[in-house]
Amino acid sequence: MVIETPPRVAPSLRWLLGALLACLPVLTIYLTYRAWSQRLPDPLPTHWGLRGQVDGTTTVAGFLTVALAIAAAGGLLAVAGAVVTRLSWRTRRTLIWVGAGIAGFAAGLWRVIAGFSLDH
Repeated sequence: MVIETPPRVAPSLRWLLGALLACLPVLTIYLTYRAWSQRLPDPLPTHWGLRGQVDGTTTVAGFLTVALAIAAAGGLLAVAGAVVTRLSWRTRRTLIWVGAGIAGFAAGLWRVIAGFSLDH
């Protein structure tokens, strides 16, 4: 039988690094918006039909706000997992992973939709 010993309870550098990495998608969204803002059409295509025709659009500001909010919420979830030490280490680790996944999803969605729409 293997006895698993949990890591230290206090927020260590490893926990904080995981949470900070989960916050990088917010920075990625912001920096790509700054770099691409003059090249993005407004409204931004956000939905395509089966034949590839655009059948749904959103303003750039609206889509950017939603993407940043979702990424920030994921980042905050990860930070909570890193700093709330009264939670079990498994719960903390799960919060960081889920938060990072949510933030990464928002950044990926922004990058794909905005990236495909450049100069159109």
